[in-house]
Amino acid sequence: MRDRRLVASFALALPLLAVLGTAPAASDSAATPGESWEVTSKMSIPGMPMPMPAQTQRVCSKPDAAPENPDPNCQNTESSRVGNKFSWRVQCTGAHAMSGRGEITYSSPDAYAGTIRFESAEGAMTLELSGKRLGACNARN
Repeated sequence: MRDRRLVASFALALPLLAVLGTAPAASDSAATPGESWEVTSKMSIPGMPMPMPAQTQRVCSKPDAAPENPDPNCQNTESSRVGNKFSWRVQCTGAHAMSGRGEITYSSPDAYAGTIRFESAEGAMTLELSGKRLGACNARN
């Protein structure tokens, strides 16, 4: 039962992956030029008997911006980019309270890899990330 609650809690963190590299941009239009990314994540939980399969999704994000979090209960803080590394903290409140720290390293303008480590009352989880830029898209404001 603990494993199911832990997976359910951390599954709520997966939307974070869809918005890596995005943030609100100053624009009056409904769509702004963006970048299409293929983002792959693999979740690991200590003590979990079976590994979780990797998940891949395509997202459209605004270029050269900090992560934003679509969950109103989660706030990304302390974000910084130094050279090819981007790091941030995330704090989620409410029924699925958790905190985490993420870091991604860009190997080129078109690819990154990194991790997000989360802690909650139910336990710990690590998401291994990789992203590959696919081309242009229209990002929403």
